[in-house]
Amino acid sequence: IGFNWGPQFRCVKLIWRNTRSVLARVESSISYDLGEFSIHPAVLDACLQPYILLFLQEDQSLSIESAMVPISIDSVYIQKGITKSIWTHIESIDDPSK
Repeated sequence: IGFNWGPQFRCVKLIWRNTRSVLARVESSISYDLGEFSIHPAVLDACLQPYILLFLQEDQSLSIESAMVPISIDSVYIQKGITKSIWTHIESIDDPSK
């Protein structure tokens, strides 16, 4: 869709999915001092990127070129001691308001 963020935002290495969830391995070679933060923005972005597969599967009118942004995240768990290779699990849940 025209964004060229560079290699630091291309961290997703493996993806497995089923109809309701995605499991992905994220690897980053970014060297950084997090200070008071738990995770680098590029790594957090890479952890969220696999959710696009869930939406493409559920809505055939979307394409990989569509801009998609999560509007709600139920929970996030960040384990201390993040390494260069981490796993992310994203699960689609039904909207209780429907």
